[in-house]
Formats: sequence, structure tokens, C-alpha cells
Amino acid sequence: MIDMVLQDIDDIFDTQIILKGKFATDICTMSDKYGLFILTIPMIDENRHVSFYAFLEDEEIEERHRNEVENMLKTYGAVLKNNIWKFYLDEKKCGFGVGSNELFNIDSIIFDAGSIKNGKITQPLRLISSDAEDISRSLIRNAYSANGFSYPSYVGPSKGYSYAFVATKLLAQVYKITIEINNPSTLHGIFEDTRKNIAWRRESKIPYKNETEDYVYALDEAHSIPDLLINTSYTGSKETKFLGKFSNYNIYRAFFGDSLVNYMSDLMMNENVYYLRRWSKYEDGKLYTYFYTTDNLLLLFPRIINETSKKFPETSITIKEIVPI
Repeated sequence: MIDMVLQDIDDIFDTQIILKGKFATDICTMSDKYGLFILTIPMIDENRHVSFYAFLEDEEIEERHRNEVENMLKTYGAVLKNNIWKFYLDEKKCGFGVGSNELFNIDSIIFDAGSIKNGKITQPLRLISSDAEDISRSLIRNAYSANGFSYPSYVGPSKGYSYAFVATKLLAQVYKITIEINNPSTLHGIFEDTRKNIAWRRESKIPYKNETEDYVYALDEAHSIPDLLINTSYTGSKETKFLGKFSNYNIYRAFFGDSLVNYMSDLMMNENVYYLRRWSKYEDGKLYTYFYTTDNLLLLFPRIINETSKKFPETSITIKEIVPI
């Protein structure tokens, strides 16, 4: 059943794009020089500028190059914890610029985890085919920009989310973690407004550096639609937008907070661990959240669940599944 639902999500985001670029930055130069693999997690700030958190496993650094690499990392304010270096690549320092910000504004686009390998940045994207024309225009318009990705290496039908692991050359074992959250109505927002007879799936377009996230919601047309997605007074200026129908789903773009999942994400970031993808479904009055991650997070996940349960005692959180994929 879980895999069937995942297939639904992959079918909704039926178009996939792999962007590549080589930026004139120290981090790309060092990656090229020493063959470093750096994982990048896209973020969006309050000014709607795309930036990235970057993660480098300490064991990637050869001892003979350690001083040079660590000195470079420290110029980015990198911190070592749990054998992982975490640092922040902002727009000013790395020049991702107009191209990335413009792509974010396309309604259905999802930024997946990317990578820097041999000096080249790879950024996978997924979207709904009805927005494909907009992304084509954006790529053509920014073709000669010094502040954007250089070229697309793939534009076409989605090969499924797992293709992102191939594109980024993520060689580590990837795991899927499923958690079940009972009594989600205590989290308020859309959980309080959504009745048990309503079902929806959602995926975060790109995490924000605050309490709000920009989601793409897919609602089974057989179910009623939560008022929260129709009445935009709930979300103020960041209004809900109906994107259309796909298969048997109504698709929306909507801004909401999710205090529990945001809290879990903050705990992970504080420990220098990460998830590669996160999506959720609401069904029969329960919230299910799915994380795709490497074994770095597995080591700490029980503690993260424990801390989250203490923070939200009115909910009940259960680990339903941890499987390699």
C-alpha cells in the first residue's frame, strides 16, 4: 500500500529535469581538485532566494589534503558534528542567482537534494507536465546568465524520484523511513481543518528557513476538499492556488506551517544529518510522513523521535517502517 501511494506521487510529478552547472567558487574548485562528493539541500529564505545547505562527510577528506580542505571549509563557517561537515552556500557567495529563484516560482516544481561532484553541481527537479513550458522558457532565458545553472542534462518524462540518486551519484545506501502520527489535529492549521473522511498527499517544494513551507497538495477527487485550501484568508497574501487536475487528483499549491515536521527537521540540521526527500499523506485521521535518507540519520533517528514526542506530547509518533531501497 505504501509503495502504491509513492507511485501515485511520482506519477503526479510526471516530468523530471536534471540541471548541471560549474560555478567559479572555492567549493567547486576544491571538489574538482580532490574529487569530493558534497550533498546539497536547497533552501528558500524570506526574500524567496534559493540557497543551499551543504554536507561533506569527514571521511571524504584525505589526510594529505586535510589542512587545505578544512581551511577552505572554515571560510564558509563549516561545522563538524557526527563526522559530517555542514555549511551554507548563499546566493551572494556562490552566485546561484536569478535562474534558481525564477525556477522556484514555477508552481508545481519540486527541488530534490543535489550534489557537487568533481566541481560540477547537479540539481534534480520534478514538476507537473503542465508547467513544463514555463521551465523551458526560464532555461532558455537564463542560458547565458553567469548566475544560473549552465545546462539541463535531462528533460523528459519522470523516471521516478529514485532517479535523483543516480543523477547526483549518491552511492551510499538510501533508506525509506515511515512514521505515523496519531492525533495530528493538535498541530492545528490544515490538520485541525481536515476531517477524517478527507485524504490528501503533499510534497514540500523546498524547505523554508522559517515555520512556513510551500507545498504541492494532491487530493483524491473522490474526497471533499478542506476549506483551508479554498478559503485563502487562512494563509493571507500567500494564497492557495489551484493548479488543475491530474489523473484522479486535484492539485494545489499552498503555504502552511507544520510545527512537528519542522521541529524534526531542525533537530536533524542541528546534528548535521539530513533527509533527501520528505513527503506526507493524511488518511483516516492519521498523518504519515516519509523520509528518504542515508544511514547517517538512521543512527540518530530514535533520539530525534523521542525529542519530538516530548515536544508534542498530545500526538503519538510511531516508526512504522525502515527499509533500504
